[in-house]
Amino acid sequence: NGASQRFFVKCKDTNGNENPTNFMFEFCVKDGPDTSAPRILGTNYQNPSYISFNQSTIPLEVYTNEPATCKWDFEDYDYAQMNNEFPDCSQSIVDYLDPSSYTYGCKGELTGLQSMEDNIYYIKCMDKPLWNDSWLGKRMDNKESFVLTLKGSYPLEINNITVNGKGNNTIIK
Repeated sequence: NGASQRFFVKCKDTNGNENPTNFMFEFCVKDGPDTSAPRILGTNYQNPSYISFNQSTIPLEVYTNEPATCKWDFEDYDYAQMNNEFPDCSQSIVDYLDPSSYTYGCKGELTGLQSMEDNIYYIKCMDKPLWNDSWLGKRMDNKESFVLTLKGSYPLEINNITVNGKGNNTIIK
């Protein structure tokens, strides 16, 4: 907080042509406490998504705009009351869930999936995972849940087969 930052960027296209000079980005971070909760940017599943028939668990990644701890539940509880924690979360400003995109977040597993119905999960996160009393501001959590819907599939049933216009029980030589 309160510090100025400078980044220098040099670009090269796929043919190897480079800019002769660097681009400079300069900005400062406002001095003061962090008073906003982490933003949940999305997950590794589109919303809604379909799951396979008889699938009871899935690996889930939750992407956030800052290091955070995240929880999920089947009901829309406050963060503190949610029963399921993601075990692998970004802990610091340099601990990216996806280093290639500089994205923070958490990894874990959703359980309790049911076939043939909508499975609705509520996700909330809290910032400052390594919080201590010397930090400005307190830990902030999401007041509104990120709602993820995973649609349970029906079993695949083949009712009729035709080959070259011929129906079931036809012998083809």
